[in-house]
Amino acid sequence: MGRTVRIEERLMDAATAMNGCGPAYVYRMVEAWIDAGIKVRFSYEVARTLGAAAPVLASEEHPAALKTAATAPAGCTIVRAVLAAAGA
Repeated sequence: MGRTVRIEERLMDAATAMNGCGPAYVYRMVEAWIDAGIKVRFSYEVARTLGAAAPVLASEEHPAALKTAATAPAGCTIVRAVLAAAGA
């Protein structure tokens, strides 16, 4: 599925933030880039190519599905996503 790396214990909080919440936030941004491209009349395929990151291009999934897959129920990612959507 992925790679394993050893990190110092003092970096565990940062690693959790980067790998737990971070991917969903990136997918949210990519989703917004694609939506913006569609809004200015690019096709989904062109907008996805122009504004997408490697994981999105490597996947057949929509960025929203990737975001959902990276979001745990009742976890910090969904809490922050709700706050961000509310403008907080």
